[in-house]
Amino acid sequence: MAASVEQLTVSINHIAQHASDARTVSQDSGQLSEAGSQVIARAVEEMQGISATVDLTEAAISELASKTATISSIMQVIKDIADQTNLLALNAAIEAARPARPAEASPWWRTRCASCRSAPPRPPSRPRT
Repeated sequence: MAASVEQLTVSINHIAQHASDARTVSQDSGQLSEAGSQVIARAVEEMQGISATVDLTEAAISELASKTATISSIMQVIKDIADQTNLLALNAAIEAARPARPAEASPWWRTRCASCRSAPPRPPSRPRT
């Protein structure tokens, strides 16, 4: 019976050692799990920051696109004004070169002036949107 008690004591000590090892592994697992949770939480925070930055960038790009369209429209108006100004300057040059009496103009000049006067004026184009 003493041998049985001895064997039982050894078995209990073995079980106690395994239980202690299991507790240590469980604690280590808990610590690793906590560390993993913290890493995931930091990753989520970083992703939210990236998302906010992307949203701000999208808003800036949309604003830039809108302003670019406005600038394009203004440039078209300026081009139309320049075209009209060139046409007016050409007309003024033709009128300035016209002789006081049409009979005094050279045949070449009469031909040029006649073709310019007979051409219909171009209406200014509308700004693109």
